[in-house]
Amino acid sequence: MSTEVQNNGTTYYITDGTADYPTAATTRYDHTESGLTANSVQAAIDELKNNIDVNKTGSGVANSRCFIEEITEITPEMWNDISTGAFKIVHVGMHYTAPSGRKYWFAEANYFKDKFENDTSFNHMVVVEDECLRTAQHQTTAATTGGATNSLIYTTTLPAYQSELDTDFGADHIKEIDLNLTTGVTDGEPTQGSWISKKSFIMNMCMVYGHQFPPIATSGRMRNAGNRMTQLMLFRAFPETIVSRLSSTHERYWYWLDDVLSATHFAHVYPYGFPGQNEAHRYDGVRRAFVIG
Repeated sequence: MSTEVQNNGTTYYITDGTADYPTAATTRYDHTESGLTANSVQAAIDELKNNIDVNKTGSGVANSRCFIEEITEITPEMWNDISTGAFKIVHVGMHYTAPSGRKYWFAEANYFKDKFENDTSFNHMVVVEDECLRTAQHQTTAATTGGATNSLIYTTTLPAYQSELDTDFGADHIKEIDLNLTTGVTDGEPTQGSWISKKSFIMNMCMVYGHQFPPIATSGRMRNAGNRMTQLMLFRAFPETIVSRLSSTHERYWYWLDDVLSATHFAHVYPYGFPGQNEAHRYDGVRRAFVIG
């Protein structure tokens, strides 16, 4: 028995001692005495196959197997893949175009699972909108009073358009999630937070960049982070997806984050992806994130 190997145009035969290789072979290797035979090579290949990631399951596989894949349907098999936590099909980088034409990125598997006392125990995928469908204000005046929970984006904009997400994914598949959001601001810094259930939200600096920026002090940064203190795998693997566009023009556009940065400013993302801030009463894009399962 022999195994054929091609290398730089030369054909090699690794044999187990039997002379079954072609007589016209360029080079013949018979390493029976050393143990390098066709059978041992095949055994090594089989062992390798049994140890690579494609044969493993779990959110870690979905989060490490990052590649962009265009999809136009979420099949029953894919929903089952998420709900069971197998994640052998669904992965970070899937780019879903819904029948409505709206587009979404699959951003991280089980981001909220079992990290805090109020975090979810069910398997899920965090999804982020590709483009901002609209603009909105955090407040009607340049004030961050009441933190993120008092923002008009949370109290008015997101609930008003929740039906879009229900249509694109199915209402039963949009999962309510507990977020630890800022509820109070003192001298320009967030000083209070609370657990609040939401079916959609806007991201914070940690989810987008993996860390926060001055001028907020350590205690304020903790409040802004809440239970969203790590960067989404989508943005780590494909930083170009941090950039978003306004759907009406398809041009790069600013979008809001919910970090309180002063008595007058919330954080936002610039059109070219770097972090910044804007007065609470200005109109920036609203780029929604949510959880499916």
